Amino acid sequence: MFIALWALLGVIAPLASAIFRLTPRAVEALQWPELATLHVAFAICWTAWMIWAEGYRGFQGSFAPRVAARSWYLARDTSERTLTSVILAPAYAIGLFNARKRTMITAWVVLLMIILLVLAVSALDQPWRGLIDLGVVTGLAYGAGSILWFGVRAARDPDGMSQWLALPD
Repeated sequence: MFIALWALLGVIAPLASAIFRLTPRAVEALQWPELATLHVAFAICWTAWMIWAEGYRGFQGSFAPRVAARSWYLARDTSERTLTSVILAPAYAIGLFNARKRTMITAWVVLLMIILLVLAVSALDQPWRGLIDLGVVTGLAYGAGSILWFGVRAARDPDGMSQWLALPD
């Protein structure tokens, strides 16, 4: 159980950190003195898009169930458990190693894209940076909640989550 919790919390912690770091910027953008109708329309559309694309499609649709299933699988299956996989349990859970080739490629590409997008958005000025952060915070909060939801579900019925394991063939 400790291994599964380490994996799940190791994935949720950076999301929570980003949520807490970005929220003040998002609030600042919403309180921007020159906030125009264009800004408000962008914020609404962007946030709705991020809830659907990042939260529902990305997290709930594939990432969160895979993280939960792989976390509990690692905790239960002693043949899969090595010192490396236990220490790097969060990376194992998201599929950065010991997963299907397609899953690993996707995980690495998404990770690199996130890093590049963070760098690009950090170069923007307010209110645009904060408005983008508003959508990101909303999507990440949805995602963290999804991981918790699927983590509990996997704890109750680990075999019911087996289709999400993405183990190498």
